[in-house]
Amino acid sequence: MKLQAKYMLTFFSSTLITLLVVGVVSYGLYQLNHTTNYLVTINSRILENANLYEKELAKSRRAEKEFFIFPDNPKKQTKYVGNWEASMTKITGYLDKLEDLFITERHKEMLNLVLQAKGIIAENKQE
Repeated sequence: MKLQAKYMLTFFSSTLITLLVVGVVSYGLYQLNHTTNYLVTINSRILENANLYEKELAKSRRAEKEFFIFPDNPKKQTKYVGNWEASMTKITGYLDKLEDLFITERHKEMLNLVLQAKGIIAENKQE
């Protein structure tokens, strides 16, 4: 084989290897970016709804406490019952959103906890 042919073979081999490495790295970075965006989007929505749920739960507990602090004032008690019902409606909405997200993610343990919380809220509304 001539020297010129060896140089051409070496040049094309190294070019091909370089293009393969660049292609694999590009594809890997694209997949990593796609996966990271997916995880951040889903987890941030779950975290946001969970935080809103916790805040509303604190409001409902505050309304329950204030209801029992003023047993002789029906006007205040009516106001607190209204606040409690509004909080329960918002809480149910947040739990519905969390349920949808956990169904999408196929996260059975968390879905069971959300369903358990919804059952407790339904019992509290009946009482």
